[in-house]
Amino acid sequence: MDVMGTNQYRSRRRSEPAADPDALSPQLQDALIGAGLAVGPPLGADAPGRLAPRRGLDAAGRDVVIHLLELPDDAAGARTLRRLNELRGLVHPAIAAVHDVVFLPDGYAAVTVDLIAGADLAVLLGARGGLTRVEAARVLDDVGGALAHLHAHGLAHGDVSPANVMVTTDGGLVLIDLFGGILESGTDRCAAPERRNGGPATPASDVYALAALLRECASGSALLRSRLERILRDALDADPSRRPTARALAARAPELGRPGRLILPEGARLAAGAVCAPPPPAPLVSSPPVAPCVAARDRGRRRNLNVDTAEATGRAWGDAGWLPHSAAWLCLRSSWGRAWGCLASAGPRRSPCPAPTRLRPSAPRPRRLLRRSQPKRACWRWWWT
Repeated sequence: MDVMGTNQYRSRRRSEPAADPDALSPQLQDALIGAGLAVGPPLGADAPGRLAPRRGLDAAGRDVVIHLLELPDDAAGARTLRRLNELRGLVHPAIAAVHDVVFLPDGYAAVTVDLIAGADLAVLLGARGGLTRVEAARVLDDVGGALAHLHAHGLAHGDVSPANVMVTTDGGLVLIDLFGGILESGTDRCAAPERRNGGPATPASDVYALAALLRECASGSALLRSRLERILRDALDADPSRRPTARALAARAPELGRPGRLILPEGARLAAGAVCAPPPPAPLVSSPPVAPCVAARDRGRRRNLNVDTAEATGRAWGDAGWLPHSAAWLCLRSSWGRAWGCLASAGPRRSPCPAPTRLRPSAPRPRRLLRRSQPKRACWRWWWT
């Protein structure tokens, strides 16, 4: 009996579903659904003190990334809210647009950002090892322009790294994770010395991080590394006051080469196409097919109506004395009568559903010419035919 009881307990324990470690709390789930957001799987793993972003759909049907940020009731929370409000007004082709900010219970806020179809620069560097001169010029031009736009609005990114730069399927670059720098100290291998010491994110620290990012892109190419050392010497200075601005650094992109497109690996391209695949088209609603018998019957009714109208018109002209009865009858066969609705000769009417017959091409009728030897009565006949 003890063995049977143990087996029943084991089977009951196995049948219970395992808890999902990536699942959100029921309160957050209900609040997100109430805000019109459909939450999908997480994009990565949770970090200490920060939940992983999740893929989802907003109320407008757009593919978005949902970032769940914790908002404490102190100066840091107020600073985060101020930054989110400023990010919503930014519009730049190389910056992921921030759409909405939804306040959730337990001191959280959900921020919806555009989902970029592509792969991050870290994946591209891991697959290829480095970039060419024209690709490095594109990185400097796009990312430097995005940072210059942020700095012009009084903002700093704080974590410029290969993982936060997306390479789109069109070969461009987009800067993402615009609020990660205010919660972290940045990526170690790209962070400025003052950021590693716990300093705040500044435009000068973003310039240093961009220069360190370009230095990583030059691995495997001695020619590109030598050019970057000449261009990025002042940007990698330990003194923030000696570094150039992001706009001045982006203006040096032509010194590397003409900016070109970045080509994603085949696997990353296929994965990017599956991320933002368009929904299947709605089926076309067509009218129900019409039976051949019904269509033939309708054509027969229209033909009979036209012929009756033409016959009545011809008789009326004959009775009124405007034309002789013979001329009125010929009017039905002429082009004038057909202009009044006579679509066929006034012969015997066919049935609405005639039997299928094989149509043979008929030879054109030769036109009769009036000879001088013919009497004048033929002129009237020839004119009406």
